[in-house]
Amino acid sequence: MAAKKVDAKFVEVKASFAQQRGWRIFSFVIDSTTFDRIAFVSRRDDDKDAGYQRNLSKQRASDIARYIDKENGCIPNSILVNLEDGASYDEKTQTLRIPNQPKAAWVIDGQHRMFGLRQARTTYDLVVTAFLGIDVAEHAKQFKIINSKQKECRPRFSMTCWI
Repeated sequence: MAAKKVDAKFVEVKASFAQQRGWRIFSFVIDSTTFDRIAFVSRRDDDKDAGYQRNLSKQRASDIARYIDKENGCIPNSILVNLEDGASYDEKTQTLRIPNQPKAAWVIDGQHRMFGLRQARTTYDLVVTAFLGIDVAEHAKQFKIINSKQKECRPRFSMTCWI
């Protein structure tokens, strides 16, 4: 499902909406080319005040690109973003309007997938989960929770799943 460009100023996507306690969360599909154009990552080294992402591992991004192109890989899990100022949701039409400009979607989790897709020759639809207009402190909190609470699957265990 490609993003619909309403005009040069906005991209529209159909979105599902969920309310979790006080959180408004949106889920949508957008083509990787459009996503790459509007998404950005703020790293600690680039912005000492607002950046919280680790440095990009070029090897990890290359590994993802190779997986996508050579192994017919897919990325079924969503990239988490915050949609910045100017984005809006129409509940009646279930449509998100996102400014069609760089830095409209701040990547909270998924920078290696984003940069892996940028390197890949393959383009396809991405699943994106989004907050709408949360502040940078909350971005950083979500990043910390996601990256400190998940547990890696031991290689020995994952190998037994395929046997």
